[in-house]
Amino acid sequence: MMDKENRMKKSIAFLAMLLFFVLMMTGCENMNKNSDGIEAVYLGVENYGAGETNKDNKDDFSYRFEINGKEQVFKVDNGVRDEEGNYDYAIQNILKQGYAYIITVEEGKVTYASEKEAEAETFTPVVQGRPGEKTLANFLKTALAPVGTTLYIYGGGWD
Repeated sequence: MMDKENRMKKSIAFLAMLLFFVLMMTGCENMNKNSDGIEAVYLGVENYGAGETNKDNKDDFSYRFEINGKEQVFKVDNGVRDEEGNYDYAIQNILKQGYAYIITVEEGKVTYASEKEAEAETFTPVVQGRPGEKTLANFLKTALAPVGTTLYIYGGGWD
């Protein structure tokens, strides 16, 4: 009987440790009430286009963000009211759908957002010639090198 109880205690302790490990690995930072500097992609207004989502209740909109591959919904701070009682919507006015932002969340509400700088991609052509070198091989290499980043289509190109 005592052996059965010991096995049960060990099993419970193992499951508790396993649960703790899983919570640590899945990023339980979202369980905190305040989070500074979260990288998020803005996905848009929740239920956009639905009848209940209109300008009459814009102060209560919920906003969708993708954080660590998971969609999360937050309210966004409406900003400062003017003398007529209208908000300035400072954060909402900078949000662009599909762009990455660094956001601060306090008690389930986004209180700060700044657009994350995009990393520039540099293009290196496969075939490169040397400017000024007067050889047939160099002439052919420079002739094969692309001039810009034009999208070539049948019958012309767009830049």
